[in-house]
Amino acid sequence: MPIKHRILLVDDDSGRREILSLLGKRSWPEFRIELATNEREAIDLLHSALFSVVVTDIDLSTAGGTEQGGFEVLEAALYRNPSTQVVVITGSDRDQYRRLVRRLRGFSYIALTSDSALDVLTSEVRDAAIRFEEAQERRISLGISLPRERNSICYTLAARDRNFCTTQGSLHASASMLKDSSAAVGTLVGLGGPKLIGATSRLIGELLWEKLFKDHQELLLAYGEARGLVNQAFHAGLEITTEREFLDLPIELLHDGSEYLALRHPLTRMIVGHTVRSPQWIELMEGVKTGRPLRILIIAANTWGPGFCAIPAVEDEIQGIEATIESVLRLPFAPSIRLEVIHSWEASHDAVAGKLRERWDIVHYAGHALFEETNPAGSKLLFWENSCTEQQWKEIAGDSVEPSVRGRVRALNTTDLAGFIMGHPPALFYLSCCHSGRTGTGGQLMYSKSLGLVDSIVRAGVRIVVGHRWPLIDDEPSVRFVKTFYQRLLSEYPPDDALFWARKSVEDHDAVWASAVMVHQK
Repeated sequence: MPIKHRILLVDDDSGRREILSLLGKRSWPEFRIELATNEREAIDLLHSALFSVVVTDIDLSTAGGTEQGGFEVLEAALYRNPSTQVVVITGSDRDQYRRLVRRLRGFSYIALTSDSALDVLTSEVRDAAIRFEEAQERRISLGISLPRERNSICYTLAARDRNFCTTQGSLHASASMLKDSSAAVGTLVGLGGPKLIGATSRLIGELLWEKLFKDHQELLLAYGEARGLVNQAFHAGLEITTEREFLDLPIELLHDGSEYLALRHPLTRMIVGHTVRSPQWIELMEGVKTGRPLRILIIAANTWGPGFCAIPAVEDEIQGIEATIESVLRLPFAPSIRLEVIHSWEASHDAVAGKLRERWDIVHYAGHALFEETNPAGSKLLFWENSCTEQQWKEIAGDSVEPSVRGRVRALNTTDLAGFIMGHPPALFYLSCCHSGRTGTGGQLMYSKSLGLVDSIVRAGVRIVVGHRWPLIDDEPSVRFVKTFYQRLLSEYPPDDALFWARKSVEDHDAVWASAVMVHQK
């Protein structure tokens, strides 16, 4: 029978733990059950996978936990995923515990003091699993649509199944001015001015907030309602739908005067109108749960030449991703992963082109990207013409061998890139490179087939694309950002949640977290 749900049982009493496990296997044969003895073990398991239901005792003190460790488990489970349902059990019935479970948004509280208590628990867990499915389908999110003419703004609050609503009034903000402002911040990043970056980013973000929310009171109320529907520890999603030419509007900088919205909510760009050839992410992960391997291609391309320097941190990033995947594979619910890494010494233009034509679920590129402002379709990724051995590569890095062993640097432009992946587009394509998230203007579509690298990958049918609009110059925070993203993604966090936690991991580095752009096709 296929596994439909994962259940976590947390109890410090070995005898009761065994009874509950046997009861669960008999009563819920389609559920996979994992056991923990205290809150530390439970929280580690909660980080490793998504559980539909958690059943936890309150007092976990006899197995290295605390007398109220079950409440820590409850809070950790809901912080991991607000859809998870937590059933709290105890050997004694106390009104203050019952009230606390209700206040912390537990699913139910069961005192195991009667002969029928186990029957009640069996029924409650099944009901909790149904509630989990419903909660996953009705995730709290505020969707905002910015039409091309921008004479009105559409929005929907998903948690209340509200019909698509429109707030009238123009968005009085120049798209070209905002795009130019974002590009100016990118220039400051390249010059290494962190204080200037923070001040300028906040200024742009507060302007966006004023024009988008303060000038549209209905939308501001909807945002307040979305926040009110979730506990302060949780976060509602923000989905901003724009036209292609607005993909690099700096919406991630939205600032309400006290905080950046992208550090409070999972924030993604939505785009419609293209043919999506890759599967839904949730469908892909359901297949992985049944044993199909997740196919991941990682490409490192450290190139240099006139006008652009070497980026040795590329290999650090790739090694960080490999280490993250290895740590995920040691977890109890590790997915099956087929990983292929093309290192910088192997990453010739033709070798990468050949691999991109194969079928992958995730493709990650770390290297140089060049954005062509006058002709966005000419934007490109850079590779050496020839591959070499690892030893030759080390000698090149040490300047003991002429770089000519690699030949010239060749460009992979947007048209060729889209053509290589169009036959089998991955579900997610991550461009970890400078300016990959920038786009041209709508007017350039008259003579340019695409508006940039992210736009070309979207048009090829890839469902989720991540790029960066600014230079990536802070090596350690950039590597940490990427590692956190994949650690969360491969532990069954939705892609937008994974990006949110990656942003949070480097929230003191505006040039890193605010640079990232995720585009999700519906």
